[in-house]
Amino acid sequence: MTINLTMVGQLISFVLFVLFCMKFVWPPLTQVMRERQKALADGLEKASAAEKQLEAANDAAANELEEAKKQSAELLAQARTRANQIVEEAKTQAGEEAERIKWVPRVKLIRRSTERVKN
Repeated sequence: MTINLTMVGQLISFVLFVLFCMKFVWPPLTQVMRERQKALADGLEKASAAEKQLEAANDAAANELEEAKKQSAELLAQARTRANQIVEEAKTQAGEEAERIKWVPRVKLIRRSTERVKN
């Protein structure tokens, strides 16, 4: 293989092309790649932060739900207790009323008999 002028010309053209690319093409490409890499890193960072916030929000929601369940259980227990008290009071009042009703005719009878005796 002989080196001739055509090969030297091609070598010079290739070297000039590489120098041109290194000077004018490669820097913008590397800049775009750096910006893209930074944007991806920022996106991953934001996604991680959002995931942490979501986890914190889920924990807070679970805590509030648990607290609401406790409060509802307490309210139900109080309602049941109050309902039992009302039932017991009603039973007591009904018993007292039954006793009073049983004694009313006897009292009337006693009054009539005392009125007859007086008359």
